[in-house]
Amino acid sequence: MPSARAVTARAALSPCEDAAAARVVAYRPDIGVVLLRGDLDLTAEQLLRDVLGDVAEPTVILDLTSVDLLSAACLGLVVREAGERQRRGHALALVAGDGLALRVLRISGADTWIPVFHSLSDAVREVDSWSSGRAAATPPPATRSRT
Repeated sequence: MPSARAVTARAALSPCEDAAAARVVAYRPDIGVVLLRGDLDLTAEQLLRDVLGDVAEPTVILDLTSVDLLSAACLGLVVREAGERQRRGHALALVAGDGLALRVLRISGADTWIPVFHSLSDAVREVDSWSSGRAAATPPPATRSRT
């Protein structure tokens, strides 16, 4: 059974409903899922950095479907994390649905080399196929986002 822990960041000066929050789910020993919501802006950069640093599973799926804002700083963290994981033979995949996060990923070009999926179930199914025939769970080259 997956275990979960919740992490929340709120802006120091103005509490608001759009504050970023993250829930980390150890889906399996080899897959960690991070459910993100709210505004991933400069106030959420440390939250995202901490969450990415805490996920020990070799494959991480970041669910961005409930993200209302994705800043360049937070996108940069995600891109760097994907590169670091790839260098270690691990993987990072994103779930973006049809929302703002998908538009940001397409505009930035990040979706051309980081695997992006429409739903969490699509991502988990594909991640399973990466490791089914390999010793290490490394993804194939990314293709355009599925919509």
